[in-house]
Amino acid sequence: MDQLVSLSGYHLLTWEEVKIVNKNNYKGPKPKWFSHIEDNYTLSDHRRLITPLHDIIVHNYNVTRPKILQSTRNNHIHHPKSQFIAFWNNNCTKANADLVLGKTIEQDNTYNTSITLFQHYLPTLLTASQNSHASRTPNSSHHAIYPCPGCHIREPNYRLGYKYTCLGSIKTSSCNIIKTTPYNYNWIKKFDAKHLPKTALLLNKPLHLIRLTSYNDYLNIFSSTPTLHHSNINPNISTSDALSSFSSSFHFDFSFISKCLLISPFYINQFKNSLITFDSYRSFNFFTDGSLSHAGTPDCRYGFGWIQVAPNTPRLQFQGCSCFSPSSTRAEIFSILTVLLSIPSYSSCVINTDSQNCITTFYTFINEHRTLSIRQQLKINNYDLWYTIRELVFQKHLIVTFVKVKAHDGIVENDIADNLAKAGALGNDPILINPRFISNQLATIIWNGMAPIVSNVRKFCNTPTAAAEFTRLMNSSAYAPITNSITANLIDWDLTSKWLKHNPLDSPTSRKLTAIQAYKVKSATLQLPTLDKRQLFYPALYPKLTLLCPTCGQEPDSNDHIGQCVHSVDALFNIL
Repeated sequence: MDQLVSLSGYHLLTWEEVKIVNKNNYKGPKPKWFSHIEDNYTLSDHRRLITPLHDIIVHNYNVTRPKILQSTRNNHIHHPKSQFIAFWNNNCTKANADLVLGKTIEQDNTYNTSITLFQHYLPTLLTASQNSHASRTPNSSHHAIYPCPGCHIREPNYRLGYKYTCLGSIKTSSCNIIKTTPYNYNWIKKFDAKHLPKTALLLNKPLHLIRLTSYNDYLNIFSSTPTLHHSNINPNISTSDALSSFSSSFHFDFSFISKCLLISPFYINQFKNSLITFDSYRSFNFFTDGSLSHAGTPDCRYGFGWIQVAPNTPRLQFQGCSCFSPSSTRAEIFSILTVLLSIPSYSSCVINTDSQNCITTFYTFINEHRTLSIRQQLKINNYDLWYTIRELVFQKHLIVTFVKVKAHDGIVENDIADNLAKAGALGNDPILINPRFISNQLATIIWNGMAPIVSNVRKFCNTPTAAAEFTRLMNSSAYAPITNSITANLIDWDLTSKWLKHNPLDSPTSRKLTAIQAYKVKSATLQLPTLDKRQLFYPALYPKLTLLCPTCGQEPDSNDHIGQCVHSVDALFNIL
């Protein structure tokens, strides 16, 4: 039917329009079946259909994509001139989803992904200077666009935000180019547009057509009309009503997958099949598990899996993997997230897991999120996954109940989930969280250009900061005498750290403790006042001669000699 109706799905095309749309593939006079549709399925001469086709996907529409410019090593940001784009914004509630218009500011082609940054523009209806009260159809109306002063689309951008009032971003391949006419006195005379700023532009095509084209483009990119296999449909409901209801709920649930995950088409098809299979069910029971492999190595991966075991419900299984911020807890959280993505809205599910940490954190994030400040929430480990789970629970109206089970306790379903998680950890196609899905996060801190930091930033930075300071210390001139011992890994730095932190006194602070700590620091940094140091700092008091150790009298007195002195070695063995 998409070959016979308008892009909106509300009007039947004429036979001449059908031939033009299908490139004149139909020869001869108008067929009788088409006349039958005109006589029995349209309301008036306007050719409006009695039953409109909702969310119809038209495959022969024409859109112009922005050209993705070639990047070089030193230049990956481009600035197209006078390029205006349109796309369907579904990163919000279904009621607020609408067309977004904008002017391209720059195109960032970093990491083989093209992102377009745009200044958001708002449309406004223009009325003719004469006959302003004449009624117009949507396709015969004229609209102008002007820069948005700021709305929910605005994204914080500390590099360009001060120049533009409402700056947003979109994947370049998800938008289409629209044509506009700049502000000039010809269309100012034709329309009543004195209230518009001089930065306004006239849309060359009707806004109604641009909206329908962008929405249809969104349907083609992110979804397709689902088939009804594996679904139990009530025989008392007509096929058209069932398809309409099914498609509406399916597209709403399926939209979360494209918004919150960065995944391959393989996983997209898996989630789609799960949603289609579970569409007619509303009660589920899952066993979930996670697995961590190759911990502490560059090949570290974590897998997750689940199995649905509720009676009279399809017994589906799932397994997957991810690679950044590896931990067994994160693997467990990922298994919970994939469960919530696989079930339809207004469902209730029981999740059996062996992770008490996941259960506690889930109820904290869901039930106490209003009492937690943003700073407190960002200090929770894996906050990106918990934010995503909370959005799914609230927007899909899910009821989630957790049951704590013992790991490796002989529960068959739990063992199956464990095997799925271990098998998933061996995969090479990771599932990643899209940081843009977290709406209330002003910025995403990325480590080394690879992955976002998903834990307490200060605690995370302690490790690389300590490593950098340790490397700087080892490369300093103070440690030059023991460089060979350091490179040969002959020094136990863990015991050295414990020795520095040890307090031999009962009081936490005292002058004596300060003196002890000062001695330890000087000893660890080879800065004890030996004779060679005194020669360096007090040349007038100590002659420029080789001053031997006053204890053994065999070697020059230096920090390096203290640990090798015969008397020091004997004292050390007596202590041990």
